[in-house]
Amino acid sequence: MLHIKNLKKDAPKNEEQAHLVEAYNVVLLFDEDGAYWYDMIPKFSPNTYKILYDADGNILQIEKDASHLSPMDNTSVLEVANRKEAKNLHNKLYSLEKDIVCWKVIDGRVVFSPSNKDIKFLKAEELTWVKNKVEVYKSRELLGLLSTEEEECLNALLGYAKEVDKCLSGDDLQALSRPILPE
Repeated sequence: MLHIKNLKKDAPKNEEQAHLVEAYNVVLLFDEDGAYWYDMIPKFSPNTYKILYDADGNILQIEKDASHLSPMDNTSVLEVANRKEAKNLHNKLYSLEKDIVCWKVIDGRVVFSPSNKDIKFLKAEELTWVKNKVEVYKSRELLGLLSTEEEECLNALLGYAKEVDKCLSGDDLQALSRPILPE
């Protein structure tokens, strides 16, 4: 797996690059070892995810095709295996953009690392999900229509809400599993 670190703007190293800069005003990016970004693209495997991240480890973009990345000065690219976790991360990042800041690249690994503000947001989001589910069961309870199975679901949801409320870190949140409810 490739890990291209610290892309930086630099002057052309050969005539072809000089022509690109002169003719098209191209910004040339080189990694910390002096390798040119566009020369590195074909070295990526086609069956992996490529993660573009900034100097603080914040993930900026995830693509399967490295040529779709938009690197800039002071960014890096990490290649990760095309596993279920990477697919889920890719889907989560693109379905909930506000969640993107919760994931970082630290020491060449993608880790869940939300700030305190993110933790509050994620807790509120989970509690809203619980509230919406509980309302259905509470309505049925008030009408005297709650089955034993539904009562178990209601209790599981209330227990889950208590666990969410106790969470103080991203690790706490990651350790939780939503209760499995009937459709």
